[in-house]
Amino acid sequence: NFYLLVSIYIHGIWILTRATVDHVEPMAMGGLDINRDENLAACCWSCNYAKSWYTIEDLEIDNPMGRPVRHTDWLGLTDILP
Repeated sequence: NFYLLVSIYIHGIWILTRATVDHVEPMAMGGLDINRDENLAACCWSCNYAKSWYTIEDLEIDNPMGRPVRHTDWLGLTDILP
């Protein structure tokens, strides 16, 4: 069915480009304060899914919280949304 294929295609694109929140220390590793701000990083859905329950040490990647904050003039969507 053509409409079903179009729906699957559009849904797939939406999932791949959707922003999500990643736990730097995975929730599967436990911890009493897993949702603290220092443990949350914005990322795309596919990166979050791929990281899964691995730690940044397991994957040998840099801790995103060690990167400096970039200040820009971008207002996000606040200039077009009420």
